[in-house]
Amino acid sequence: MSSAPNTNLTSSTQSQHNNPGINAARVLDANSVLQSRFSGLSTAQQQSAAVSQTLPVLTGAAGQAVQAASTAVNQVIVGRLNTQRGQSSGDTYYTDKNVWLKPFGSRADQADTDGVSGYKADIYGLAGGVDGKINSKLRLGAAFSYARSDVDSNASAPQSLKVDSYQLIGYGSYDLNERTALDFQADIGQNKNDSSRTLSFASNVAQASYDSWTVHTGLSLSRSYALSEKNSLIPSLRVDYTRIRADGYQESGAGSLNLNVGAQNTEALVFGVDGKLVSKLNDKLTLSTSLGVGYDAMSKQTAITSVYAGAPTAAFTTSGINPSPWLGRGALGLSYKTKNGMEITGRYDLEYRQSYLGQTVSLNLNMPF
Repeated sequence: MSSAPNTNLTSSTQSQHNNPGINAARVLDANSVLQSRFSGLSTAQQQSAAVSQTLPVLTGAAGQAVQAASTAVNQVIVGRLNTQRGQSSGDTYYTDKNVWLKPFGSRADQADTDGVSGYKADIYGLAGGVDGKINSKLRLGAAFSYARSDVDSNASAPQSLKVDSYQLIGYGSYDLNERTALDFQADIGQNKNDSSRTLSFASNVAQASYDSWTVHTGLSLSRSYALSEKNSLIPSLRVDYTRIRADGYQESGAGSLNLNVGAQNTEALVFGVDGKLVSKLNDKLTLSTSLGVGYDAMSKQTAITSVYAGAPTAAFTTSGINPSPWLGRGALGLSYKTKNGMEITGRYDLEYRQSYLGQTVSLNLNMPF
């Protein structure tokens, strides 16, 4: 089959400023069989949009979407550590041992940037654990979490990623003195990913399943200052490292336009400064608010290497979202202590980067034993 004489996918993607699709278009133009699948498209806009449909799911940003789920879990643990020591300076109403359960939900919105389609991710899950005092200064805990992520691309043709995430977490705190504390956290997780991208111009749906792995460590140093009998200010320094390793995978369902996608690494190293205000409203209610700023020293544009099934020797690289290294974050929490010692804490977390907004709500149920 010969392709239509006006089919020049490279020129079409360039004229439409479709930067992520240019490398793929060159491969398609160099293969007459692949190029012929676009022969029914007459305009540059149609051809450029069709090329975008052949790119890896989320234009290679799947790792960033998985990271949103990891961040939601990390916020859950940070919230847990914040309440472990009590909600104001010198408060020690927690007993030696506690069991806790924390359902949470999160929403991540990545806007389109520089010709790259963004995405929306809905995340919900459950975390639970136990912790207790080892001695007068050291507290250790362990937790397990499950999260489900449903990610949809902003692109006109449907693309989706569904992720089941399982994380095992160790955490703790060490009191350097009565006002200064060191919090620490380490976790490892496995993610089960199912991707789907619709090639509407070819009436195909390409699908794949693959695993990815998450490793995270975090360290925070905080110091409490009593502003009054019921109010405390707690500034802190924090550093978090996250690495996500995604296996390569082979798609099915789109014939010669199936992709064989290479393995991908996504990393973040965030240095942050935060300030928290804790107010005891009465003997049962405590309100906490925090604001902070962070800088991701490993932030970089996503890139992923693929080959089409119909051109297995012609690898191409797709460049995706280039996130800002700067981020702002905040949290609002309200805790209620019941007569039998149970504590219920509602919390809202927010993280903002240029063109990105992540929000998490959680409810912590803590029972001493």
